[in-house]
This record gives sequence, C-alpha cells and structure tokens, in this order.
Amino acid sequence: MKALYGDQTKTCVETMSFSSKVLGDYPQYVKNLMLVKMAAAKANVLVNALPEAVADAIMNSCQYAIDTYDAQQYPVDVCHGGGGIGINMNINEVISALASDRSGLVIDPIVHVNKSQSTADVCHTAIRLTLGSLLDDLLDVLSVCGEAFRDKQREFTGIATISRTCMMDAMEIDLGHRFSGYADVVFRRREAILLHRQRMFTVNLGGTVIGSGEGAVPGYREVVIETLRELYGEELVHPVNFYDTAQNMDELVALAQSLSNLSQVLVKVSQDLRFLSSGPEAGIGELKLPKTQSGSSFFPGKVNPVLLEMMMQCAFLVQGLTRSVESSQMHGDTDLNVFEEFAGILVMDQIQCLQKAIHLLTSYALVGISVDTERCASHANSLVPMVTRLANQHGYGKVSNVIQDAAYKAIPVKQALIDAF
Repeated sequence: MKALYGDQTKTCVETMSFSSKVLGDYPQYVKNLMLVKMAAAKANVLVNALPEAVADAIMNSCQYAIDTYDAQQYPVDVCHGGGGIGINMNINEVISALASDRSGLVIDPIVHVNKSQSTADVCHTAIRLTLGSLLDDLLDVLSVCGEAFRDKQREFTGIATISRTCMMDAMEIDLGHRFSGYADVVFRRREAILLHRQRMFTVNLGGTVIGSGEGAVPGYREVVIETLRELYGEELVHPVNFYDTAQNMDELVALAQSLSNLSQVLVKVSQDLRFLSSGPEAGIGELKLPKTQSGSSFFPGKVNPVLLEMMMQCAFLVQGLTRSVESSQMHGDTDLNVFEEFAGILVMDQIQCLQKAIHLLTSYALVGISVDTERCASHANSLVPMVTRLANQHGYGKVSNVIQDAAYKAIPVKQALIDAF
C-alpha cells in the first residue's frame, strides 16, 4: 500500500526518530486517535463548522483505517518532541489522504481533519482511552494470578514448614497461610489499579491547547464529549478545570507509581519463590518449580527459576519507566505539559509488559508449583520451631535455662529439650 502520510510526518521521521518505538507499534492508541477524530468531525457538523459531506468522508476514512490497520502508515517516533505534534499530524495526514481518495473531495489535514482540535487535547484524550483499555487486560491477568495463588493456598493448607524472619529460622507456619499472603497482596494491588482506571475517563477534548478552548467553534466542547462517549462506549466526562488538566498529569504519575508498587510486590514474591525452591540439595528445597527450559548449558539436568527471573526483570523495567514518567511531570511548561504524550506511551509500555509477564508467570510457573513435603516436615520439626513451641507452653525463662545448661554441658540442645519437657 502506498504511503498515505505527507510532509509533516516525513519531517518528524527524518529529524526526531531515536527510540525505535513508532506509532504503528501501538495499534490501540492509533484506533483511539481515530475515534477522537471521528468524534470531532461529527461534533463539527453538529455545530455547523464542517460540511456534512466532508465530515462523513473523515469519519468513514477513520473507520476504514481502523478496519484495515496498516502499521507502516504510522512511522513517527512516539517519543519525539513537541508534545506529540508529529503523532497528531501523522494521523491527520493519513485521514486526509484516505478521505480525499475515497470521496473525491479535497480534505485538508488541518483545515478539515484537525478542525476545533489541538495536538494537546487530541493526544491527551486518546492516551487515556488507550490506558483504560489496556488496564482491562492487566486487571484480567491479575485476577487469574491471584486465583492461582489462592488455589495453591488451598492445595498447601495443612503442610507445616518453617517460617523465616531476618533470613533466619523462626516458628512453624502452615504453607497455605504463606500463599494466602501472596494471593491477598495481588488482589489488593489489583483493586488499587482499578481505581486508577476510572480516572482515565476524564478527558479534556475541547480544551484545545491550554484549556481555554480557543480555536474550537462555539458549542463544540459540549457536543464532542457526547459523540466520543457514543463511539468509545464508556462514561467519559470533562474535567472540572481544563487549565489544570493542560498543565498537570499527576493522575498518569499516580497510575505509573501504582504499577511500580505492583512490580515491587511481584519482585518480592518472585524472590521468595526462588529462595524457597533453591537447591535441590544444598538449598531450601521446600518448593519445586516446573521446568520450562534447560536450566544450564553447563550443568546437566539443572532447573533454574527462569520464569521468576523474567518477572523480576519486567518489574525492574516498570520501575525505571516510572521514574521517567515522574520526570515528565516535573518538567512540564507553565501552561502545558509537553511531555504528557511521552509519559502516556511509557505507561502503556508498563501495562503491556506487566500484562504479558504476569500471564506467562501464572501459566508456566505458578500453576505447576509443587511441594517437597518431606523437606517441609523436616524444617517444621527443626530446633527453632521446637524452642518457640516450648517457650509458649512452659515460659521463656525455663526453656532458656535448659538451652544454656545444654551449652554448658556440651550436649545437643534438641535432645536436652526433649529430656526436659
């Protein structure tokens, strides 16, 4: 298919490509940009700002671009400067070319396709619609992950092992109780992210550049949110203060930080499972992980915790992206945060990385975890849990005296405790 984009897109590609992340790699974002353009065209007709034939050509071409998605038509680097102008122009030029070719009319990318809009409110809105959709997928895999831990909780209930505090032996614990903690923290982080999803549906379409609405036709702002709501299918609302929304992107930062919090939890849980499955002979060895690949090109038969390590690397990446999103908030201009589009892309990356990694972790690692019951029983019956039980039954002082006496007499502590109590 021939290139539909024009000179503005070519200039952006030639002068501002550095990240190897192009708009065509984000089909959900492109779709939502098209929905925004469709809503704008329809709203412009309703306020008599565009001829109906022109608006129809634009809307039909947007739908055609969605239905026949061609990633090569969207070559701009999503991390270019200018607050996303290259992205908006890429979309405008593709729609203009399609609409002109398909209708026989002359459809201009600025005069017609971009009528009553700015890059700022177009990208702001499409970003949030995209994040809302992507979060649905992440929330789904978190539910499955939490249920996998819940299943293991039920499966492992009644299996006694040893707890550890400060990496040292502590009291006896039911393995099901340990896994209940993993399940609950996953579900709790899911609930926190769910709250952020709803905040994505406050959008500033109609505010144009700085929130004043200057450049939009009178009445357009009130109409366009209704048309977009019908197209997207969610209860979209305008912000209370359009100027605030142009200046600040703290809700994106809050979402990124919540995703980072989730990733930190997943690192902790993955690290626990790596530790508990270490061995098989010289480690802890309470858990057995399913084999997913040859663990080593050097040690025959070695099974490494590769899925857990994959999850941890994903989490490290998510945490790094959060720092970049935070920087984007701090360095916004006085009346417009020109780094908001960049930050939105990074949050999309966070969500998609987590969604994929959690799905893989759950499918290929969590559901296949098993227990070495003999090792667990041995640990549960080791010295420290025994000391803890006896101290609870007979008092700390009495047990301490027996242990000190055993040390003085150079006899095994465990045997001395058995003899004494």
